[in-house]
Amino acid sequence: MKLIFLLMCVWMAGGDAMSHHARLLLHSRARASKEGPNMCTVQQVSGTDKKYYSSCKSWYRKTICKKPTTVSYECCPGYITIGGQRGCPAVSPLTGLYSSLEPLGATTTKDYSERAGLQEQLDGPGTVTFFVPSNDAWNELPRRQRNELERNGRLGLSNKLQYHMVNQRLMASDLKDGDVLPTLHDNQKVLINHYKNGIVTVNCVRVIKANNLATNGVVHMLDGILTEPARTLRKILDENKELSTLKSAIIGAGMMSDLEEEQGLTLLAPTNAAFKKLPDDVLKRILSDPISLKALLNNHMVNSMHCAEAVIGNTLVETKEGKQMVLGCNGDSLTINGKPIVDKKDLVAKNGVVHTISDVMIPDSARTALELAKSSGAKKFVDMFAEAGIGDAIKADEKHTFLAPSDDSFKDTPMDELSPNLKFVLKNHILKKKVSIYQLYNGQKLENVNGKKLRVFMYRKSICIENSCVSKKGMETRTGQLYIVKNLIRIPEKTLMDDLEEKKEFSTLIELLRLTGLDRKLSDPSGSYTLFAPTNKAFLALGRRKLNQLKANPKELEAFLRFHLSRGVIVRGGVNSGLTNILKTLHGSTVHLTSKDGHFVIDKTKVMESDLMSTNGVIHVIDTPLTPKGKPDFVSEIDKSTIPLPGTKKTSIITSGIRPSITKVVIVKKTITNPDGSPSIQTFRIEGDNIEEQLRRIAMEGRSRSVKIMVEGNLDIPNEIRRLIEQGGGQYSKVAKVFPDVTYFGSTVVTVKITTVNADGTTREETHRLEGDDIEERLQRLTRRGQTNIKRIAIEGEGHLSAELQRIIESSAAYYSQITRVLPRNPAMGSHVLTVNKRIMNRDGTTREQTYRLEGADIEQQLRRIKEEGQQGTLHIRVEGEGELPEALRRLIESIGEDYVQTSSDNHSFLGGRKATVKKTVKNPDGTYSTRTFTLEGDDIDEQIRRLSESHQ
Repeated sequence: MKLIFLLMCVWMAGGDAMSHHARLLLHSRARASKEGPNMCTVQQVSGTDKKYYSSCKSWYRKTICKKPTTVSYECCPGYITIGGQRGCPAVSPLTGLYSSLEPLGATTTKDYSERAGLQEQLDGPGTVTFFVPSNDAWNELPRRQRNELERNGRLGLSNKLQYHMVNQRLMASDLKDGDVLPTLHDNQKVLINHYKNGIVTVNCVRVIKANNLATNGVVHMLDGILTEPARTLRKILDENKELSTLKSAIIGAGMMSDLEEEQGLTLLAPTNAAFKKLPDDVLKRILSDPISLKALLNNHMVNSMHCAEAVIGNTLVETKEGKQMVLGCNGDSLTINGKPIVDKKDLVAKNGVVHTISDVMIPDSARTALELAKSSGAKKFVDMFAEAGIGDAIKADEKHTFLAPSDDSFKDTPMDELSPNLKFVLKNHILKKKVSIYQLYNGQKLENVNGKKLRVFMYRKSICIENSCVSKKGMETRTGQLYIVKNLIRIPEKTLMDDLEEKKEFSTLIELLRLTGLDRKLSDPSGSYTLFAPTNKAFLALGRRKLNQLKANPKELEAFLRFHLSRGVIVRGGVNSGLTNILKTLHGSTVHLTSKDGHFVIDKTKVMESDLMSTNGVIHVIDTPLTPKGKPDFVSEIDKSTIPLPGTKKTSIITSGIRPSITKVVIVKKTITNPDGSPSIQTFRIEGDNIEEQLRRIAMEGRSRSVKIMVEGNLDIPNEIRRLIEQGGGQYSKVAKVFPDVTYFGSTVVTVKITTVNADGTTREETHRLEGDDIEERLQRLTRRGQTNIKRIAIEGEGHLSAELQRIIESSAAYYSQITRVLPRNPAMGSHVLTVNKRIMNRDGTTREQTYRLEGADIEQQLRRIKEEGQQGTLHIRVEGEGELPEALRRLIESIGEDYVQTSSDNHSFLGGRKATVKKTVKNPDGTYSTRTFTLEGDDIDEQIRRLSESHQ
């Protein structure tokens, strides 16, 4: 049923032969169909006597003029009730006009008709359309006017009533909008308006019940008394002193003839008080400028008659100046564009209607660009314009285009930055010619009054000029065109490459661009590119080893850089807010751009600084390198592509033992309460740039059980991680134990191992031991000898690597890494402690490690849990403690461990140093085990044990 009514509403909005009033009545009948035959739905405005037939809008909104309504049902015109039956099943009997007045409830009109001697005429031969005022209408007539009417006697009453009669039968559908009908009172005219909402008015008085047939005509019930209108609209101006300023302005513009000759006009007439609200300079300029004055006056005239009584919702109208406005209502108030500025309404003339208003509505075409900018959110720009005194840049006989930055655009721009060049900066926002928004196209170059060229960029939902996008559609002003833009426009002077070279934070990116030759592309002034530029910090996060691998593979490096480049200029304002914008890079893959809640994001990388404009593109600064979807690490692709061929050498560098300093180190002890109530303790050593992420993973794993986490080290626990721990029913504590930066002094020993792949696939290894004060020179000679493909450089001894030695090592191999100093672990006497290193392969091919320290009576149970929990991985186990391992524990370790190392009880101080015997058991490919014994000594026993446990010997 609801669908049927919706379709009816659509049909009623159509334009076939059925009149608007007939459509309204049809909808009203359909809504009352359940109440019985020939019933109509009526909505009464709460708190008033005003009733309206229900329309589609008023029914669904349940309001009229924003006021709530109550619904009732009554007989439709021409039908009556019969006792005991539903609805209105009977047709009203036809009688003469006079006889039909009482059944319609128009008893006051019947009485006045009788007193005026019109009874015989109204029931006699002929056809008359009688616009009959309701009893309420007569009662609302001011008592003074009613007394005067009655005192005039029979003639006065007769003239008044005959002015409500037309000498022909006209049904509501015959009353056409704009009709002027002669009445029986000396052919005096009445004005008919038939509106699209179904309302019919006579001299702006609403017809409330139409089409009540009689034998000699038809009765249309009115909501008021008809009065003869003024001769012309000019007459209304002449008779209202409060409109004298408007009258003078119309005479000055030579437009008074319009108010005398044109028909069906609506004049929205500003009062004298309204004109006084305008700034004196603005009013004086408009009154002295014929073009602005005519535009102003035309903006207050509508080429159709709009009576207030016909406005029951928002109605869109267009002024003679071509500007659209909304006539609406709020209770008894008539509104314009939502503002209750109408003082007096429905002052009717023979050629139109006047509504007086309390504000002057100045159209854009009557304002200067600066006047309009000031009232459109660009007041700061206008104030600075006046302060700079650059009115000479605007010639009165020329049209310009103003690009006025909004007030918000100055929030992040210090005034001292603008002050030295304020005049020049402001002139950059004035174009030499008037440019309509319909004339703009992508790639267009617009010249400003400084002689500079500004580029236009067109996007799906944005139009941008350089870095600033248009926030308000172009407005045509008296002095040209005005656009409100979102940012202060900055005109670039240099290419992308020049701009990069001016900033130290892009030194790594510049080096890589030059290695691939892409620097020439970014230096080409004829190019057009968007560059997502990683900073030095971004490449530091990538890692030195990966960076060196990229440098060693030009094709992969170029692919990596091309993924940060796109053809064309994409500024931040061109990205559709709240939507995913897909952009194809020069690499061939795509990136997703989003702009939401003030953040500009590329894939999952946040842009740190956007819209650094260059003459051949734009730069967006990022602090994390981009990688294609499905290939989270370019370096993993490089590793696959650099398998050494016969006769070639593969290079890698590993530095161990010495590092300039130790960064943050955190020891995490995680206690998990098992189902049987026993505790399991796991110890993790975490360090590096992603400590918080590692801590988050440790807190997440097993948090469904009771977990207690103790953190030792110089790291504040992030609130997010605290919540993770607490949500799992766990607790956390912190020990303020700081691991300071460490500096070593002493000698440096460099061992260089060169592995060459022979033609038959075998390998040959050479070892060179370098020490002394001339390590740098000897290493340079070694690399100059052609042996540049170095597999490993091991650093032994104590002391810092000099910057020169570090540079030589980095340039001589594909990668190198630094291993942090291992904190000693001292097992309890007579017991065994297991240090388990679990290596897990991630989905992207990289690996991550988890370290557990196990001790106690349930050590076997803890070991099994580590193997079974979470993701599968390989276990490398180090055993500390005295005596032989229990047989059951040894078998368990051999069955689940990839390899294990056991340290003996002679791991003690010896002649100022330390000594240890280590047994390492390794699982062979055939499933058997091989055990080797190592004797270790020196101050770095722990480090040697760690290296031994990680090696595959």
